[in-house]
Amino acid sequence: MTLVDACAAVALVAMLFYGVLGGADFGGGFFHLFALGERSRERRRAISEAMGPVWEANHVFLVLLVVVFFSAFPSAWAAYATALAFPLRVALVALAIRGVAFVFRAYAGRRLRRIFSVAFGVASVVAPFVLGSSVGAISSGLVRVTHGSVSVLGTPWLAPISVAMGVTALAVSVHLAAVFLAVETTGTLRDDFRYRAILSNIVLGTSALVTLLVARRAAPHLYASLSREPAVLPILIGSASWVLCLGALVVGRVGLARVFTIVGVAALLAGWAFAQHPYLIYPDVTLESAAAPAPMLRFLLLSVPFGVAIAGPSMVLAFRVFKSRRHLIRRELGIHDATTDRDRES
Repeated sequence: MTLVDACAAVALVAMLFYGVLGGADFGGGFFHLFALGERSRERRRAISEAMGPVWEANHVFLVLLVVVFFSAFPSAWAAYATALAFPLRVALVALAIRGVAFVFRAYAGRRLRRIFSVAFGVASVVAPFVLGSSVGAISSGLVRVTHGSVSVLGTPWLAPISVAMGVTALAVSVHLAAVFLAVETTGTLRDDFRYRAILSNIVLGTSALVTLLVARRAAPHLYASLSREPAVLPILIGSASWVLCLGALVVGRVGLARVFTIVGVAALLAGWAFAQHPYLIYPDVTLESAAAPAPMLRFLLLSVPFGVAIAGPSMVLAFRVFKSRRHLIRRELGIHDATTDRDRES
């Protein structure tokens, strides 16, 4: 493996982690926004309890992804920032709004709490769609880089393939959240989220199939790459995981469904990355042409283990401490999913 390939592998791993953990957070915001009908308050509370202890920590992987890109592939990052300036700004604003709104809604009065809740939910829907559509834009062939000059054909992040990938990214987030929340809850709430997980599994499969059909017409180069090695193997693994996850949800094995969901989402992202290889922007920018000088790549790779040694155990500790503590408190107080606010205060 060359230095360039090693840096690309680090970026891919960061993307996989953020796709799974960050995606689940985005999906939690979706369900928070559309928590309607019976037990809506209990579902919102379950979402807040699941996300509250560790929600912001997931952005560590996004930061790592960005740092690797602008350090190891600076010309590609410059092209992204130029051609996709508007959608990337929208994504950053949405991330900021959802972070602020999630915190402020916990301390605001009733009227402001509703406003912050809506802002949190809307931003959680906008962010994954825009990030997914931006990924689609760099695969569409509508962003061109010629002799260092960046140009775009139309609005690449709103092209059919980009919109399809944005919708799929949102569907992935919603499905992840539904499965994770089914694991986090019990009783009637678990049934609620399990039903939503089954529905979102079907929606995700449909969205992925539509994206594939759109790619066949709008991005034939991407479609061709998805149907041959090395991309075809993770795509097959992701498809099998999707079917197995649906079966596990139907029979009530939510823990097993979570495993299949994680594997399926990771395989889906890896399949896209392998199909995109060696292009960072099709068809003009490759990994090799955009790579920084070898000393920079070497320094980056030598720095990554130190960052992982600090951030990795910290993330594991945060999940273990806060997640375990939350379940322990709930068990000691005898709190069940269907209890009311008055019961909890008592």
